[in-house]
Amino acid sequence: MLIHIILGVSCVFLNLYASNFATQNIYRKVFFSLSILLLFVFLAFRYDFGNDYLAYYDLFNEFSVLTLDDALKYDGRVELGWILLCMLFKPIGFFGLVFALVFFQLYVLAKIIFKYCPPDLYWFAIFIFIFIPDNMLINASAIRQSIAISFFLLMVDSILEKKYLKALFYLIAAYNFHTSILIVVLFLID
Repeated sequence: MLIHIILGVSCVFLNLYASNFATQNIYRKVFFSLSILLLFVFLAFRYDFGNDYLAYYDLFNEFSVLTLDDALKYDGRVELGWILLCMLFKPIGFFGLVFALVFFQLYVLAKIIFKYCPPDLYWFAIFIFIFIPDNMLINASAIRQSIAISFFLLMVDSILEKKYLKALFYLIAAYNFHTSILIVVLFLID
């Protein structure tokens, strides 16, 4: 937990420094990108982090050996998207999968922050992500849910851009990693 706190404070202060002393937005983006890189190193190289990490490791070993036919027939406790992802990443293993998923999730986070957050508040966005446990720590353990959340963020972005077909694609992708995303989508209906 100490490493998490040191990482969080470092990332927030990097961006706080940039927002107070960098005169051009490009420098703020560079400092923000550096903090995303630090987060990437922390999250990509974690091991046995949280309650579910080793369970996902076991699921990967169980599903990565399935054939496509077996995966399509599977009617169990895990959604099809996760099974197919395990099969796809079999050549590079579970840790390669974690590495790729962290890259994807942080890419989505950075995209959303760059698009919707003023550069002088990047530090606050990073603070919210790191220090509210539901945003980073729990998602580091709940891997399938965090994939669904990333697709949900892309879906909301597509809805705001009025790209509804793209939003539907992201909803279907999210659903195929964790069906609970349907509950979250109900809150979007107004």
